[in-house]
Amino acid sequence: MVEKRLDRKVTVILATDVVGYSKHVEENESLTIKTYSAREVILLNLIEDFGGRVFNTGGDSVLAEFSSAVDAVECAAAFQLRIAEINSLPETECRLEFRIGVNMGDVVQKDKDLLGDGVNIAARLEAFAQQSGVCISKSVYDLVAPKTNLVFNDLGLQRIKNNRFHAVDLILPHTKKRVRSPAIKKKVTSFLALTCLIFGAVLSASFLLPKNDQSKENSMNVDKVPFSSFPIVLVSPIRASGLSESQSELAKGFTESMIATLASYDGVTVLSSSTSYYAQKRQMLDEELKREFGVDHVIRGSIQVIEKKGRLNLEITDVKTGKVIGSQQRDFDLSEIFVVQDQMSIKILKDMQINVGNSGSATANKIPFNTMEDYTAFLNWRIEWRKETEESYYKSLSMLEDLARKNPELSMSIWFAWQLFKKTGLGLSVDKEADLQEISKLINQSFANPKADESMNYAARALIGLNRLKRNCDASISDADKALEYPPTVDILMITGYVYNGCGELEKGIAATKRALRLTPNDSSWFITRNLVLALFMDQQFEAIIELVRANIHAIDMHPDILVIWAYIKSKYGEKKEAKNSWEIATNRGFELKNKRWVSQLPKDLKEDLETTLKTISSFY
Repeated sequence: MVEKRLDRKVTVILATDVVGYSKHVEENESLTIKTYSAREVILLNLIEDFGGRVFNTGGDSVLAEFSSAVDAVECAAAFQLRIAEINSLPETECRLEFRIGVNMGDVVQKDKDLLGDGVNIAARLEAFAQQSGVCISKSVYDLVAPKTNLVFNDLGLQRIKNNRFHAVDLILPHTKKRVRSPAIKKKVTSFLALTCLIFGAVLSASFLLPKNDQSKENSMNVDKVPFSSFPIVLVSPIRASGLSESQSELAKGFTESMIATLASYDGVTVLSSSTSYYAQKRQMLDEELKREFGVDHVIRGSIQVIEKKGRLNLEITDVKTGKVIGSQQRDFDLSEIFVVQDQMSIKILKDMQINVGNSGSATANKIPFNTMEDYTAFLNWRIEWRKETEESYYKSLSMLEDLARKNPELSMSIWFAWQLFKKTGLGLSVDKEADLQEISKLINQSFANPKADESMNYAARALIGLNRLKRNCDASISDADKALEYPPTVDILMITGYVYNGCGELEKGIAATKRALRLTPNDSSWFITRNLVLALFMDQQFEAIIELVRANIHAIDMHPDILVIWAYIKSKYGEKKEAKNSWEIATNRGFELKNKRWVSQLPKDLKEDLETTLKTISSFY
């Protein structure tokens, strides 16, 4: 008698489980069960919407099968984003967090259930995932990465119990990027270790707004809860009219290309095309997009075609205000469609005012990049430069050198001066004196170049001269004043504001920083806000600080320096619980009082009172 063969197949498995479910039940069984039921409904609906099938549940866990790896991963991302949004709301009583693992592998089907290593590894990946995170196998990553705009972090080969697997994290706005540390290899100390800046994070804050890792911490009750400081953008599928049958995919192709182009800029989070079409299918209103996906800006457009001519209309809506903040119209030949797409993408970035100064001045420069690729590469260089690690320094240097090679006609001296400023601050100089002489030389070269941005030249000499070249405050303030004689960009205002504050002219420094903040609707990582808070704190304008930050203090990427000052103020007002929560979050994000240069610059009595108050808050635990 021939033995019946097992019913095997290759499929994609999604496994999810609640973090610390038993502890939640112990604290409040009724509320936990009620909350989980509500969250499970969201999960089951998303699994259905993304074409999945639930084949097993177990109290607080769900196993689902997908035929598409892309659908499985985007379903997982959509669910975690939705749960993070719910958990950030002050009225949420029970904040359940989930882990999700996604694997593709061989399984055995028994009735409607699935068994085997494919399921087991999905469960191991789920257990290995971060709280509120998604961890996928390499087989899933290889299929998904080229087809989505999601961001991943390769963790290498891992071993849990008897399973070995290659794990990859999905990077979400509320999760922290984990350091790759393979479990089956001997750990070694990386030569790319984090090195503190000589002058602390304040110097980076005064120029090119640093970008922090984001992590999930304790909550504080506030009136308004933004998702994060980095804007989330949804490109709605482009509407089309007048297309022939052979042109029917033109609008879809334009939508996909627009998403890919915008996603190449690291300063925004662009939702995937599947999310865009999902939202279109459900006919979601802007309020729903904000609630479900945390969308800040929606790009909508239409293409009208008559024979070989086309007209493209685009508009950008600020979901928060409901206002159109930019619109573009362009007539073109159909053969020019992708050139037009690049040009329109540049205009969109400017209209959204992401890193944009006044008078339409782009970012912190007047460099006339002609292609979207180079423009985006420059923006991404700035983001990489902001990070405070040895690895990011060398990566940003490589990016800047590549831009210089591709654009030999442009004046880049001042940007290489900033690069050396970062190098000396990180302590990477073999010969520091030689590097400082090179900085001085590069600044002089930029002043001598008639095509260079003079306002940036003065601003750079003001700050770099003050902190590296032993120039006194009078000379630096004079340069800062000259920089502001030109139409200033946000970066110029930030740099000059820091110079004024550092030299004791707080009124001028606060005014410049306030102006920078007014010009920046999306204050990435809250670094302009942070500089303004530090200046206001030094001037002991506590009520002004409360007014400035109270609407956003619960943001998941709020800067720890702001949280510490908020804790100090709340402690003074007798609000111990909020002071405690704020201090705890700041310390969880690596805040150490002894490493903060701005603390040493405070008036003596304020410095001593801050240190005493923070010790008192620490004793609350």
